[in-house]
Amino acid sequence: MDADAILDKMKEQFLKAEEYIRGCSSVG
Repeated sequence: MDADAILDKMKEQFLKAEEYIRGCSSVG
């Protein structure tokens, strides 16, 4: 894997986590 692919994957994971956290905080 090249660095760009890794960065893209990390960004994707981060955005998913952020969405998840936002959903949880809005529910709680």
